[in-house]
Amino acid sequence: MFRSIQGRSAIVTGGSKGIGRGIATALAGAGVDVLITARNQADLDKAAADMAELPGGVSGLAADVVDPGECRRVVDTAIERNGGLDIVCANAGIFPAGRLEELTPEDIDQVLAVNFKGTVYIVQAA
Repeated sequence: MFRSIQGRSAIVTGGSKGIGRGIATALAGAGVDVLITARNQADLDKAAADMAELPGGVSGLAADVVDPGECRRVVDTAIERNGGLDIVCANAGIFPAGRLEELTPEDIDQVLAVNFKGTVYIVQAA
């Protein structure tokens, strides 16, 4: 039986722009208290302000998902701000602009760190 998600707590990584912002907007619109994360606090502040009228509360926390300690801090902050944690949306992801054959080993390492390790680290922390 489906139950409402209203009153739940969520984290959305990569929540300041694009798909992550859309996910956070949908969750907050359903009455979920959402902690959005990204690396840029100004982008997070703008996104949270834009969602201020939604039924769920939205706050931002600058963090880098490639650091397991930062992911633990995100989870702890969500619990502190929202009274618990029910939903984790590991949405953060990057892909450098440019052609695939032009990616350097450093570019590839960064993509894998954010897109794969970041997902694992936030889920582990939760």
